[in-house]
Amino acid sequence: IILARPTKSFGLYLQMAGRTLRPFPGKENALVLDHAGATYIHGFIHEEVNWSLIKMKR
Repeated sequence: IILARPTKSFGLYLQMAGRTLRPFPGKENALVLDHAGATYIHGFIHEEVNWSLIKMKR
């Protein structure tokens, strides 16, 4: 998957890059080419996320 669109939304990043994690018969590997820098902002798609119900200040 090629990420050519920058996003500050973590949810949108998960949706776009998460497509590589979906199972498909015969698929063993996936490649994410991030030309927008979303990985620098949100981290790698395979890293564990520490979810919280506490609202963060903006």
